[in-house]
Amino acid sequence: DSNGKSGSKGVPVVMIHGTYSSLNAFKMSIFDKLSERYEATAFDLPGYGKSGRPKLKMSYDDRVEMIHEAIQKLGIEKPILAGHSSGGSFALRYALKYSGEVRALVLISPYTEPYKKANKIYRVTTTPVIGDLFFYLILKPFQFFRRDWTLAKPGFTPNPVSREYAAKEVGLALRRKTFRANAHDVKMLGPALIEMDKHYGEIKIPVVIITGEEDKISIFKLNGEILHKKIPQSTLILLPQTGHNPLFSKPEEVLEAIKLAEKTSR
Repeated sequence: DSNGKSGSKGVPVVMIHGTYSSLNAFKMSIFDKLSERYEATAFDLPGYGKSGRPKLKMSYDDRVEMIHEAIQKLGIEKPILAGHSSGGSFALRYALKYSGEVRALVLISPYTEPYKKANKIYRVTTTPVIGDLFFYLILKPFQFFRRDWTLAKPGFTPNPVSREYAAKEVGLALRRKTFRANAHDVKMLGPALIEMDKHYGEIKIPVVIITGEEDKISIFKLNGEILHKKIPQSTLILLPQTGHNPLFSKPEEVLEAIKLAEKTSR
């Protein structure tokens, strides 16, 4: 997997992005500032950004194991895991699977609660032949009629879109291999959350949940707020007038959430 890594000697923080994203979500927002205090590492998940993917149909645990192997190879010991969006559910899965190897969790606008079916667009995209026809005849042409920043807008509303991030990220997300990987991963997320939901109460490390009150993607009342009740030692931070991407709209608050996770993990 592609990764960005700082040279700081502080507590290690490993950052995990969500769907339609890459390590750029962190490198273009909080990475440099975070690196002043922590040993910061951001990964591209398999099939995203500049990362390869050994096969399209990877289970949740397949990807968790790949990141675990990468963390071990880099010599990172007991990191704080910071996951954004579906990266938050990934961090939860990692902590459940490798409970003794994680210092704390910071879940930024996380998906945490089970859902039965992925959106129809993801089911169509992963269908053989039909998926490719849909991608090339409908999805790709649609991109040419919309600006990158307008396509990225749902992930930022009601806050301003980072034009720099959108210019770099939308093109990556709409590559065929990345879009197919994303569609498969979203389909796999629902069953993974159903299984994980039974075990959230087993997490004993510090957990900080930071989420926007106006997030229309991972709505806090249906995700972060419910998770907070299931993990007794968790802390919930609600950000007023904030959408799904506080990495860009409220970076200082996200950095403070990571500091809180560090403090409570001592």
